[in-house]
Amino acid sequence: MFASMYKTILNKSKINTKEKSIVEESETVKITSKDVKHLLNELNEFKDNSDNYSNVYDVTDAIELLSIVDNHPEHLNENALVECFDDTKSEVSSIGENQIDVATIKDPDMKKIVNKINHLQCLFTWNVKSQKKNLILHIQNKYGEYNLNISSSEFTLERFIGNLIIFHELFHHGEPELAQIKILEIGKWLEELDKGTDKFYLSIKPGVQHIMRATFIHMLFTTNFTEECKWLLDDIVLLSIMDSKSRASIYAIHAAVLIEYGNPYLKKACQTAKKACGLDPKTSHWFYIHSLALRAQRQFLRPYKSIPAENEINAINQANILFNGFNVLFKYREIDLFRETTVGSFHINKNKNDKSLIKIIYMIKTLISMDPKDPLLVVNCARILMTLPIMVCDFNFGKQYLIKALEMAPNDPTVLRAIENTVQAYKDISNKQKLKINEITKQNQPPLKKEKSKLEIDLEFIVKKQKNGENPIPCLTDLIPKYDGLDKSKIIAQQCSYIILFTNNLKSSVEEFIKLIEIPGITNDDIIKKHSSLFGSKPFNLSELICNEIRLATNLSGTSSDNMLYFFKTLPKIMETCNLKIQDVDSSMKSRLIVDSNVNSTFSNASVQSETESSDSESAKLKNLTEEILEGNSKLYPYIQQLYQDVLSKTRSRFNSNNVSPSDFNSYFNQNYANLSLQLQSNPFQDTPSLLSLTSQINPQNLKPKPKKN
Repeated sequence: MFASMYKTILNKSKINTKEKSIVEESETVKITSKDVKHLLNELNEFKDNSDNYSNVYDVTDAIELLSIVDNHPEHLNENALVECFDDTKSEVSSIGENQIDVATIKDPDMKKIVNKINHLQCLFTWNVKSQKKNLILHIQNKYGEYNLNISSSEFTLERFIGNLIIFHELFHHGEPELAQIKILEIGKWLEELDKGTDKFYLSIKPGVQHIMRATFIHMLFTTNFTEECKWLLDDIVLLSIMDSKSRASIYAIHAAVLIEYGNPYLKKACQTAKKACGLDPKTSHWFYIHSLALRAQRQFLRPYKSIPAENEINAINQANILFNGFNVLFKYREIDLFRETTVGSFHINKNKNDKSLIKIIYMIKTLISMDPKDPLLVVNCARILMTLPIMVCDFNFGKQYLIKALEMAPNDPTVLRAIENTVQAYKDISNKQKLKINEITKQNQPPLKKEKSKLEIDLEFIVKKQKNGENPIPCLTDLIPKYDGLDKSKIIAQQCSYIILFTNNLKSSVEEFIKLIEIPGITNDDIIKKHSSLFGSKPFNLSELICNEIRLATNLSGTSSDNMLYFFKTLPKIMETCNLKIQDVDSSMKSRLIVDSNVNSTFSNASVQSETESSDSESAKLKNLTEEILEGNSKLYPYIQQLYQDVLSKTRSRFNSNNVSPSDFNSYFNQNYANLSLQLQSNPFQDTPSLLSLTSQINPQNLKPKPKKN
C-alpha cells in the first residue's frame, strides 16, 4: 500500500527525485574519519609523575572535577525554573495550533472527517512545538545514523521516534513534500517488518501503525491530498478498540516524543509514561521510557549535580527485570543512573566511595562484552571510563572502545563528533587533575632547600669532625683567614661560643669575642643577639653569656690573677659596646643552653662545683663564695682584693660624678692600671672585699669625675 502511495505522492509533488539531505546549519567544519583516527593515535594516557599520587590526591578531589564533563546544563536558577514550570501556562490545550479548526469547515461530511482526524494520536494532535533552535540537528546528534536507519531490519522505538520527529519538523519548516516522502519511507519500513518475526514490534503493531498513519493523514489533509487522506482513515485502527498493550505503546511513544521536545512538556511526559506502565505492566520498554521521563524532569528542575530519585531508579530496575535477556540500552541507562548517584551523593553528603566507582567500570565492561551494535552507546561507555576519577579511570579500555566505535561507523559524522568530544573531555579533566595534584603535592612538600654556600659546607665538615672526636678550634682558626666580611664574623662567633660552652677557657673565648665586637656593626647583628652554636645549643645572646661567665669566673678559686685583671678590664668594654645592663648572675645559664649531648664538654670540676653551690639567693651566694675563695687561697686573693680596693679608692677620688660613662671609666683604667698584673707580684694586701660585692660600687654609672683644679 505505501509503495503505491509513495509513487503517487512523488508524481504529484514538485520534489526532485534526488535524495535531499538535511543540512546541518551549525556545522561549519567537517570532521573526517581520518582526522579522528589521527586524534586517537596521538591520544596518550595522563600519568602523574609522583610514585604514589594517592598520598596527595584522593577520590574527593577527583569527583569534584567531574562536573566539567556533565552533559546537562549547570549554574541555572532553580527557583526561576520551578516558577516557569506552571501547568496553567505551559501545558497545551486539547486542541492546539497544529490541529485542524473544525469551525471553519461548512461541509458536514468534511467536518466528520476533520473531527476524526483531530482525535487521532500523533505529533499534530499532541500539539508539540520545539523550544530548541534546531531540533532536527539535536535528534541527529543524539541518535546517530545507526539509530535513524530505517533500512534496518530491526525495529527499535528510538529509530521510529527519531525519524517521526525529524519528519514532523521538516513539515513545519517549509519542507512538506519532503516530509511526506520520508513518512512514506517509514510506512514501507513497517510493511517489511510486518513480514518479519520481531515479537515486540508485532505485539505493538496497531499502536505504531496508528501513530505513523495519523501523522501522514495530517500531512496529506494539510496539503490537499484529500482522497488519500480518506483512504487511510478507513484503514486506521482507533485507540478505543485497541488492546491494552497497543494502547500502552501509544502512550509510551507519546511520552518519548515529549521528552525530546523538553520544557514545557516534561511533566506530561512523566504522566503519560506512567499511564503506559499501568496499562501494560509486563512490558519492559514502557518502564525504560518512564525512567527517561523522570530523569529529564529532574535535570530540568534540579540541573546542578542532582541525585536520581527512587522512582527513577525503580523504573529502570523494573525494565531490566522484565526484559527477557540482556538489553544493552537498559543496562547503559542503569550505569548512567548509578554514576549520577555516585557523583551526586558525593556533592550532597561528601560521601566518597571507591567501590561504587569500581562497580561502574565492571558494569561497563560487562555491557561491552555483549557486543552492542550502537556505536554511539560504545562511545558513551568510553566517555564514562575515561572521565572517572584518576585512581579508577581505565584509559586503555576507554581508548579501545573509541577505536571500536570508529570501526563500527567510520563515516557517521555524529559518531566522529562524539569521539572527538570524548577525547576533549578526557584532556580537560586530565589537565584539571594534573593541576590539582601539582598543587597538593607542592603544599605537602617541604620548602626547597637553598643551595649550600661554601662556608656552610666548610662548617658542616668541621662539625662532623668534632663529632668524631677532633678538636674543632684549630679547624675554625684555620678557616678564618679564608673568609672576610660577615662570613668571617660567623666563624669567629662560632669559635667564641664553642670555647665558652664546651671548654674551660673563658679568657680565650672573651679574646675572640673582643675581636668580634671590634667589627663595625656586628654588635646589633643576629650573629651575636640570636646566636646558636653549630655544635649544639639553643639560640641565645652571646654578649650576655660572656658577661655572665666573666662575673662568675671572678668568684672561682681557680681563676688566675692575670685572668681576673683581664676580665675586670674587658667587662666594662663589652657592656658598653653591646649596650648591656647589669643583671643578676645566672650560674646555670651555660648548662641550660647546651642541647647536644654528643658534644664533648671539658667543664672543670671546680666549675661544676661552683655552679652547684650557687643555688641560693644572690646575697647568700656572694657571701659563701667570698668565704670559700679566702679560705682556698690565703695568699693570692688577698692581694687581688686589696688591689681592687686600691683601684676603687683611687677611682673614687678621681670620679665623683653620677654621670660618668663606661668609656670614661675604661679609658681611665687603661691609662693608670695597664700594668696592674706586675704590681701583684710585689704588693701583698689583706682582708679585701669580694669583687662581686664591689660590683655595684664600681658601676661606672654611679661615678662622677671631680672638676679639675686650675
